[in-house]
Amino acid sequence: MFLRLAHLISRYPKAILAFWLLIFILALALAARVNEVLNSEVDPPPGSVANQVSGIIKEHFNERNGFQVIMISRYLLELSSSPLVSTDTTPLLEPFTLAYAQEMTTIASWSEIQSLTDYLSQSTLPLRVDAMRAIAILNLNATSFAEAKSMAEALAMRLQQRPDWQHVLTGGAALENSIIHLGEKDARRAELYGLPFSLVILIIVFGSVVSASLPILIAILAIVISLASMFLLGQIFHFATYAQIVVSLVGLGTGIDYALLMVNRYREELRQHQDPEKASLYTTATAGRSVFSSGVTVMIALGSLLIPPSQFINSIGIGGMLVVFFSVLISITFLPALLRLLGPNVDRLRLSRREPGLRSHHFWGSWASLILKRPWLYASLGLFIILVLSLPALRMQLAFAGIRGIVAEDDFKPVEDILNDDRFASLMRSFDVLIDFEARGFFHPSSVRAMSKLSRSYATIEGIEQVLSPTTVSGLPALIVQQYYATQELALSSPLKDLVTTSISQNGRYVLVQVFPQSLNTSKERQELIQHLQGTAEALGLKVLVGGDYVGEEEWISAIYQSFPSALLFVYLITFILLTLTFRSLFIALKSIILNTLTVIAAFGVVTLVFQEGWLASVFALPQGLGFIESSVPLFIFAIVFGISMDYEVFLLARVYEAHKQGKSDKEAMHYALSRTGGVISSAALIMLAVFTAFFFSHIVFIKTLSLGLAVAVFLDATVIRLALVPAVMILAGKWNWWLPKPLVNLSKRLGLEHTEVSQEDKYEKLNTP
Repeated sequence: MFLRLAHLISRYPKAILAFWLLIFILALALAARVNEVLNSEVDPPPGSVANQVSGIIKEHFNERNGFQVIMISRYLLELSSSPLVSTDTTPLLEPFTLAYAQEMTTIASWSEIQSLTDYLSQSTLPLRVDAMRAIAILNLNATSFAEAKSMAEALAMRLQQRPDWQHVLTGGAALENSIIHLGEKDARRAELYGLPFSLVILIIVFGSVVSASLPILIAILAIVISLASMFLLGQIFHFATYAQIVVSLVGLGTGIDYALLMVNRYREELRQHQDPEKASLYTTATAGRSVFSSGVTVMIALGSLLIPPSQFINSIGIGGMLVVFFSVLISITFLPALLRLLGPNVDRLRLSRREPGLRSHHFWGSWASLILKRPWLYASLGLFIILVLSLPALRMQLAFAGIRGIVAEDDFKPVEDILNDDRFASLMRSFDVLIDFEARGFFHPSSVRAMSKLSRSYATIEGIEQVLSPTTVSGLPALIVQQYYATQELALSSPLKDLVTTSISQNGRYVLVQVFPQSLNTSKERQELIQHLQGTAEALGLKVLVGGDYVGEEEWISAIYQSFPSALLFVYLITFILLTLTFRSLFIALKSIILNTLTVIAAFGVVTLVFQEGWLASVFALPQGLGFIESSVPLFIFAIVFGISMDYEVFLLARVYEAHKQGKSDKEAMHYALSRTGGVISSAALIMLAVFTAFFFSHIVFIKTLSLGLAVAVFLDATVIRLALVPAVMILAGKWNWWLPKPLVNLSKRLGLEHTEVSQEDKYEKLNTP
């Protein structure tokens, strides 16, 4: 297949270049619109209790559609400039309260607002921050999350024009808009800094500006075309907000890696034979095969993200697979065609008198000799380092970061300062306890008494910040409250009208109790509180469903990680089969899976140390850490790291297998492979580190955590694993490296999966035969 592809590219290089450039030009406009199909709303798993509760609330409660945002308001005038006001119908109000009441009356009249709850309402929530600031909960007049996003954005623009006030929106759809805008900035920042750093590294590696520019070009083409493809697919379903950043992150890494391997091989062949056509042919037939094999293994690993029952996870997997697919396709078609036309000009604008591409062979050859002399020592040392770094992963706790998942920038700072306070952090999420009084209804005296008792019981539970129910009313005696609930008509005409419409269903059957806990950092704490809330209600003979954000998050985490073993099995099985048949070795396939898994676990350990336990967390603008790991990060670290690790594995093993097929001993084959690929692997890793570290400065903790995990994994894989453990273990394995039952050898031949490297004597004869 690759020989035929090589001939095709050699014959029609200009046509192939024109095809890809046309695709790129058409993709630019679509890629710019990719934000239109992004959405960070986490879809509930099938049978979700939280989804069931949410459905009942939307159907039966007048003022509850589920699309809420938080507004933090700060008065900008001096209080002394606002006089106290009193009339016959208006009591004496402090200046802030008077101004705030007037401002909220105006905002509540806007078409985007369905209802508004603030500290002036009959609410026990801590909505007054200080003398100059207050919090309001806005229920948007939306029928879908997409509509809520548009309303939140329009509302934010209107609020910016309000005189004398600074209003900041967050939570729900407003938080989604913030994440999208910050994600755009992060992607641009990574490209702004990551690409120049990568170019500098490539210039040092190749010693030529032209050859160094080619991998950057391939990465840009792959990212733009992938984003355009996401926009087209997004007409069918939404992609997660983070998919755009993952495409940039993975695209920069793999696109540059694959092009680096191809350009490096082309220059080797060109130096040896001084014939651009032959160099291009053999580069496609050999390095092209390695790139294809690497890309397939990466896509298999990313394919594990298609297994969890979550479109949020699936969409990021699809985005990652798209950019890897186009990185491979462009690297093995567009790039060889461009190299064929460039010929010796690939080394134009050289910055060194020394022959480029040969400077690292001696160093890595010496390193290989060192490893091969003492394989037991380096195998033990490498394994010790990996295991020590992996230990903290045993303490990993998962949770949703919510508002804490954004590190403040200038316009977001007021929000972070307030909502990081324990008094207000709980406002962002609650447990929604839905009481079903069935035919009796809430307005029966026994129901009101039971509700009052339940509210008091909930308020005494350790770790509960606030309880909001029909019977928790500030400033009114319990007896008066119960009298208002004698009938539904009386309740709706009483001062408790707003509370009634938000906490009691239209038919009087259901009551919603919102329980706002203090910070819950671990899944265990949440599960215990869920059981406590449910058990307390059932002990009073009440029929109850416990939903809300916390419950939905727990159900989502449980659902995706219940599917994780299936995802692991899928990746391990397909990778094992592919590597076994490609390199005709059971041991190599098994060794690759084990070592790559160790790399992933070590990455888990480091992110746990930093983001959960706070070790060096100040470097990431999180002085105390989070106390947990963002729930979906381990899935993405596994999928991306396992795939990228296989990249380097294939790069190295392809040369080992080539030398082995030429009759070299295991030590000679490993020495040859390390001396030829050590520079490529270390350069590729250094480029990926430059790309990943550019994302350390993201404002989104999810991206910070993911980028750190990937950077650690790439560093360990390119040093401890690929340049120490792999050669040491393979030397110790000896003849077992190449053992494969004969039926599987025959199967590999029939399928044509063997990573064949034709000999020097017949390779050009084969290449020149169409």
